[in-house]
Amino acid sequence: MNRKLKIHNKFYLKENRYKKPKESFKFLINLLTRFTKKNKKYQLLDIGCANGELIFNLEKKFKNFEIKGTDIDKELLKKAQKNCKNKENFFVCDISKKKLNIGKFDIIIIQGVLCYYDDPSVILRNLKNSLNKNGQIFLFDNLNVYPLETYVKYMKTYDKKKVLYSGWNVHSIDKIKSFFKGKKKSTYKFNIKKNIKKNPTDIMRSWTILLNKKRYFTNAINMIQNQYWLRIY
Repeated sequence: MNRKLKIHNKFYLKENRYKKPKESFKFLINLLTRFTKKNKKYQLLDIGCANGELIFNLEKKFKNFEIKGTDIDKELLKKAQKNCKNKENFFVCDISKKKLNIGKFDIIIIQGVLCYYDDPSVILRNLKNSLNKNGQIFLFDNLNVYPLETYVKYMKTYDKKKVLYSGWNVHSIDKIKSFFKGKKKSTYKFNIKKNIKKNPTDIMRSWTILLNKKRYFTNAINMIQNQYWLRIY
């Protein structure tokens, strides 16, 4: 029987886009600028921080943020510690574990994490339990505006091990919002402006195509990625 394998994005170990942040990071920074106050201190947690490229830019922009980062990959965290200022504020954590206690935060960022999980329920509850009373969550992923959950598994035909890979699930925005009753929610569509070319050595790495005069990410499974930032507050 084939087995499922959840893989982490090891290509972040090779990338160094600290001084040239991704457009999705810039989009988030604009949201944070709009919805935070300069004279107020905030405790912020970046879940799935990878190599710390986002935190590097947040440290430069927001001097009133005390920022922590967590990831399940120790090697990525080591790279983050080398490039970010507050090296002690990184820790290993699996956000999908039940009864997780990582403290309380004013701002929680979770980007490109839910797509790895078939059932994000535990993660969403952990987010809710880790948020201060008046805190806010910024969640980014490939999401569905329709009330449908999409589960994606793919196999490399040249792989003798016959492994099923995950990482491209598309969860319903409505389902995510349902976990945060009593909270306000805002949805922001994201379309990248930069043209990203296909990487022939890694065909599952996303590239962009032009549809109706807007750029969308796609990949080798012919998936059109609709990306959104959700603000839950």
